[in-house]
Amino acid sequence: MHFLQKFFQKFIILFFLIFPLSLLSAAPSDNVRQFKLENGLTVFLLEDPSSPLIRFEYTVKAGFSSQTKETSGFFKLYSKILQSYMTGVSFDFVECNADSTRFILRISPSQLSGTADRISEGVFNSFFSDDLIKDELKKIKAEVLENAESMGGFINTAIDSRVFSDSPWKHDSGVYPPLFSKTTDTSARMILQTIGERWYTPQNSALFISGNIDFENTKKILENTFGRFYSTYSIPVERPVSPVNNHRKFVLHNKEFSPELTQIVMQYTSLNIEETDVAAAVLNNDFSDFKTRLLNLQELNIPGYEYINAAAAHKRNSSRLIIQSLLQKPEGQFREITSLQQVQSFVDTVEKTGTRLYPEEFLYGKQQIESNLKYINTSSDIFMENLSAYWALEQYQSFFESAVENPEKSITAASLMSADEKLKSVTLSKLADSLMSEEPYIFVIINSVDYKKLEKEYKAAGFEEVTVKNASWYNQEIFTEKIETGTEKSEASNNLLQDNDFYARNISQFNSFTLTNGIPVTTKYNANTSGTALLIAVRGGKLNSWENHGFEEVMVNILATNIQKEIVLAQQKGLIKGGPAVSNSSDLNFSYVIVDCDSSDFSGVCKAVSNAMIYADIQPAVADRVVANRQYKKRLENGTAINQMYGSIVNLLLPKSPYFNVFETQTDILLDTTYNQILEGYPAFLDSSRYSIIVAGNFDETVRDNLNYTIGLLINRKTRFKNYETEITLPKNKGFTIKINHTFLTDIPAEKAGPMPAVLVPTTEFLDPVMYVFKAPPVENAEERAVFNSELMYLSKLVQEQMKGKSKLKNASASVILPYAGLDFGTLVIQNGKSTRQADAAVTDAIRELKKQMSSLDMDSILQNLRDVWIFSQLEDASTNAGTARLMFQGIEYFPENQNPAYYLEQYRIIENSKPKAFKTASAFFPEKPDLRIYSKEAAK
Repeated sequence: MHFLQKFFQKFIILFFLIFPLSLLSAAPSDNVRQFKLENGLTVFLLEDPSSPLIRFEYTVKAGFSSQTKETSGFFKLYSKILQSYMTGVSFDFVECNADSTRFILRISPSQLSGTADRISEGVFNSFFSDDLIKDELKKIKAEVLENAESMGGFINTAIDSRVFSDSPWKHDSGVYPPLFSKTTDTSARMILQTIGERWYTPQNSALFISGNIDFENTKKILENTFGRFYSTYSIPVERPVSPVNNHRKFVLHNKEFSPELTQIVMQYTSLNIEETDVAAAVLNNDFSDFKTRLLNLQELNIPGYEYINAAAAHKRNSSRLIIQSLLQKPEGQFREITSLQQVQSFVDTVEKTGTRLYPEEFLYGKQQIESNLKYINTSSDIFMENLSAYWALEQYQSFFESAVENPEKSITAASLMSADEKLKSVTLSKLADSLMSEEPYIFVIINSVDYKKLEKEYKAAGFEEVTVKNASWYNQEIFTEKIETGTEKSEASNNLLQDNDFYARNISQFNSFTLTNGIPVTTKYNANTSGTALLIAVRGGKLNSWENHGFEEVMVNILATNIQKEIVLAQQKGLIKGGPAVSNSSDLNFSYVIVDCDSSDFSGVCKAVSNAMIYADIQPAVADRVVANRQYKKRLENGTAINQMYGSIVNLLLPKSPYFNVFETQTDILLDTTYNQILEGYPAFLDSSRYSIIVAGNFDETVRDNLNYTIGLLINRKTRFKNYETEITLPKNKGFTIKINHTFLTDIPAEKAGPMPAVLVPTTEFLDPVMYVFKAPPVENAEERAVFNSELMYLSKLVQEQMKGKSKLKNASASVILPYAGLDFGTLVIQNGKSTRQADAAVTDAIRELKKQMSSLDMDSILQNLRDVWIFSQLEDASTNAGTARLMFQGIEYFPENQNPAYYLEQYRIIENSKPKAFKTASAFFPEKPDLRIYSKEAAK
């Protein structure tokens, strides 16, 4: 490297340190570079040096909207076959949705070239074997049949086939099971071949790659991989169709639906995209006049505002405003009111909404949408996720002159971010007129007994009956049409991307200072975002209230609730323009509250946080709700097999200790907690000595003043906390069995459950976990701990591979529980295995393989795989501001006395730079037969 080149690199680093970082800020939308390869494939690249990983997405405009009656279900089948076909690629997420099919994964920089090569070969040069088609066809036939027979499938099919009566087969719920089940492997191959040739083409596809990349190098890799495939087919054109069903009121009934509840769904379909978004934002506000009016109708007996929901749903050429609620049987003086009367009262209230829109709520709704738009611009991952979805919807009718001036600027990104301009066309009067002029679709979902009692009344009110027999479009009389079945591989670039100095580029963005009241603050700047995350860490954690477990979490939850309330007040006053997101959590030594906001709102957020801390009171209803929520959460924790087994480990190693109180799963909590106790406990939170602050994202030099004049007003009361030191000693080669208390749950996944009551599934086969415990080096031994964690995670991968060859472990999965602060042991967990003996054998074989690999003469590729596993597991959160703040929080939780928010970066540097000898030494922590093994008494041997 020339001397001048080195000089300018040093000058750039000094420039960052001397000048305000805000001068160099740039949001993801400004940095996306869009271009087309020679073969017509669209590429979006976004360099983000703050992320250690690469987000890689291949998307094709081939979703349910592309289906015909004869090909419904086959686009989803194609995505599943293609995923299975690419055996060398482990996708994080594959989805066939309304307008596109998306293949998403996260990789390390070293994997970029190989991944691009394998995916491009798989997508554009695939040849599916008969066995592969047969296997996946069999799976999806079973899935289609299961969906058709389920209550969730019944509801979705009934609604989609009536709202989208022009082409109900263009939905996931529109598959015709008899037609699909008769499809042979041969006929399926013909349909799949057509889909591949006509839809999975470069011209109909796009790549979205962001994270730790170099633009020129990545472009070269893509040209040598995706760019080598061509297609002569033009982009498929969809033909418009006309609706065939104009009826608007339906009642769905089934004996499986709860007789105690009535669910109502209303859908408006004539609003445009912007009107739909604004209406949803206005109506779904928990403090809106809309929700308040519905809750005040005692005859509806709606359990709470969270049971009223308004949402916007968009697909190509279609936008819907969906309003739904859950009505309970009336009580007291209203107990004689029928479900139909409840429905009519609800509908009358909703249909008058256009006359009850207030300017303040309308403005607030618009601000929420603008805030959401800003939020997607706070993270490269989130932005590319939304950009991909928008690309599949976009009609490319907009044109921006700036694209001519700068050809590399993304037209699609600019179009996405121009949504706030389009919002200006939505006025209060126009939205009111649109709502009042449409007759919405109304769907009532009730128990069959209730319907039979009121059948004449429902029909007289204009409701059409819908049952399982006529829910699907192919069983409706209005659909009378007969349904008939009717290159040489180039080498990838040799210039593989390395880690791009991830540690150096990120540690240079750290800064720390102390507020006037002694609160330590650590900031991490990220120029590639327009948002900021403020994390308030509170010393104490679960151990602080171990004698009354759950109390500390209740207090932190109340603090978060008060912060949310103050933010809403600030929004109403116009001090906060966006919609900050508030969340909280508790670990052993510390709890935290995170406020994720737009950078322009940071000052207002700081003021809201300090008001919540210093001036807010605690309402009895809030206290009751928070206590009840924590009790309910604890009951769920108690019913989980993994929690019960982990609690038994802590009890075995640290009996009658504060740690056991935190992890035990046999008792309820907070049973004697009173409102006065909560009031008495709150002053302990008004002590600055308990707090540490993390700020991650985009901010300017005013960050110190904003914090000093707000949170810096807290008084330092110098609270002292007891450190519960532990010394873990594992027994030698011991296996223990414990009794698991099983909670029967439904066999229906949440996404398919719908509103019907859970169906209990009694069983005698309990596939309880098996746990293997390994002594871990103390957290103070930074290198040993980092290498131990990485090998434990890598071991779970080896165990997963071993289980493939075990007959009773084919559906089992391996995972790990890394050491908690103060608990120096790591845990390997095997779930859904049918034999503990085979599980033991798989672990022993995997540990032997681990030791063999750690003693290999050629360890470069092995260590790279091991490092990649660690990066995926530990640093994925670094792609967002809130995630980065949580990673920084780890260094506070692990080191409460000597806080080290850069701990996650130091661990990364250790993993990347440790020598083979360190990994070989660490393998001694994993004996071939783990010293401590925990089994369930019900588990099969």
